[in-house]
Amino acid sequence: MDVEYPQFTPDSLLERIRAFQAQGQHLFTWSCNVFSPRLLRVAIFKLDGLELPVLLDQGIIPVPDFHQVKGSILQAGMLGGRWDPVWVGRWDHVWTEGSDPFRLWDRERLMALIDEHQSLVLGDRVIPREAIQSVELFASENWVTRGLRLVLVEGDPVVIASQQSQLPLTLSDYDALDLERETMWAGSLAAEIARRLGRPYVESI
Repeated sequence: MDVEYPQFTPDSLLERIRAFQAQGQHLFTWSCNVFSPRLLRVAIFKLDGLELPVLLDQGIIPVPDFHQVKGSILQAGMLGGRWDPVWVGRWDHVWTEGSDPFRLWDRERLMALIDEHQSLVLGDRVIPREAIQSVELFASENWVTRGLRLVLVEGDPVVIASQQSQLPLTLSDYDALDLERETMWAGSLAAEIARRLGRPYVESI
């Protein structure tokens, strides 16, 4: 069953943003062009410290309109970020982007943050920037598991976030372009973490 989302114009999106701003801190996110090169999925999440973001509203907006209004939204005090909306309206990860403090959530918990010492904090584990060689996009040999991980100067790689999909096993025509589309979120997230830590971003799929 297809899910229909409202289509925003610059004015209607700004109107929705202003309606939420009086209710505390919010995160404005945009997708990674998974579904269409002409449309972006955008969402507004309510934030309460490091607690789970609460999805308040979502819709689609043409890419030119997004670029027209993005600056005004961030200048109005919204935090900026990305999310990975997947099929049937579900999302798996949301994170901050740009100059705001880095935080990454899944649907259940705060997964990662970068602290004041430029260390990546994953749950109870603190990984100093100096221990990180690169941030890598990866996929398993059968393409079922895909995500991003840290390549350390010493020791085994550390997975930051991943997803699993059975489509490579069930669709006979599933190919590398499908994998690329389904891992755009991971590539965007890996590049953002690498940028903040000053480490290389590596695509290994």
